Amino acid sequence: MKIVFIRNQYNYFNDENGFGSVGNEFTVYLTGSLNWGFAPMHRITQRGPFQYGDSDIDFRLDPRVFSLPIVVPASTIDEHLDRRAQLLQIFKPGNDTATFRLQLNAYERSIDVKVVGGLSMDTDSKDFTIRTVVQLRAADPTWFDTYGNTVAISAQLFGTPTPYPKPYPVPYGSDTINKITTINYDGSWPSFPVIQCTGPAADLTIVDGRGNIIKFFDYISAGDTYTIDLTYGAKTVVDQNGVNKFSTLNIVSNLVNWGLYPDPTILNGTNTISVSAIATDANTQVNMFYYNRYIGV
Repeated sequence: MKIVFIRNQYNYFNDENGFGSVGNEFTVYLTGSLNWGFAPMHRITQRGPFQYGDSDIDFRLDPRVFSLPIVVPASTIDEHLDRRAQLLQIFKPGNDTATFRLQLNAYERSIDVKVVGGLSMDTDSKDFTIRTVVQLRAADPTWFDTYGNTVAISAQLFGTPTPYPKPYPVPYGSDTINKITTINYDGSWPSFPVIQCTGPAADLTIVDGRGNIIKFFDYISAGDTYTIDLTYGAKTVVDQNGVNKFSTLNIVSNLVNWGLYPDPTILNGTNTISVSAIATDANTQVNMFYYNRYIGV
């Protein structure tokens, strides 16, 4: 197993060669893992007057705080202080978001974190070895595949279909999009993707495997690109200039729940995504980017 801590374009790693930036390695032993598995959660309930027990309504995942218990060998006080300084440099608190990554033979899993504690650096007068814990907080407690997936979920149908084949193109009426794409989702937790819609397109409608709808009543002009960000804490619609386009959505749109869902929410994780629009041409595209997400590792 290899651990990578990515922060501000610097990659710090932990494997058989040590821990630290390239060319500045030192040995670190990871002695365990705390709270890497099931994400913390709570149930949402309500209770009426004179009700025995309560009514279970829903649940929510809570932010995850997990720990890295580490041991850093050192044989002299100078070595000890040098290792302390490097650890404090790598894991100092900040408002920047870092990525903690596990690299195994079978897969890679990542989670976005901020440093929130640990590194008390308690010492023993008879031993220069550093024994400490790094605490990391993930506002989104789910893990994700390191590499995302991009899927073109639109395809143009040029003209009205004819009842017999033509050896040459004969367009009739408006160009349209009408396509269903099947995505076999391998994650264990729902993934809320980013969707990019490039015009021209009118009456653009995108439906996920559970029937959640995203629908525009506004015409997307040729050359314009609307980006729908469905990720946690976002839920935004902007154009290529960053202008808010949320008001162009039809009232039936559901940005909260639209996503890709795992088994058993959708049988075998087989998600069918449908896209339809009119007044399109060869430049019209609807692309979706997503990560497989996991409840724990």
